[in-house]
Amino acid sequence: RAAYQRLEKFKPFRSEAMYGQAWTAFQMNDVKIAAQIAGQLATEGGPYKIKAQFLYADSLFQDAQYARAKEIYKKLRGESRGDQRAMATKKIVACNQALKLPDGDGTTD
Repeated sequence: RAAYQRLEKFKPFRSEAMYGQAWTAFQMNDVKIAAQIAGQLATEGGPYKIKAQFLYADSLFQDAQYARAKEIYKKLRGESRGDQRAMATKKIVACNQALKLPDGDGTTD
């Protein structure tokens, strides 16, 4: 994570470095830090915005904030196509299972 923090200081690499920090924190089970960094990056434009939104929601899910994660996945599902849409649908179903809701809740257009 420290390497990504140093890289963040160089503007052309800022988004990539922030995503790297969030991903590293997530892999280390530091979901609060991962959510904080990914959440910040998700509000900014750029090539890592969608990945950051998924990582933010994944971090919330790991932190047992299933309802908040589901809302983000639903938004991503509505904005995405192809593999990203399918991934968001699967993650909504996982949230539904954790919330003891029907699997299809929030997965229909």
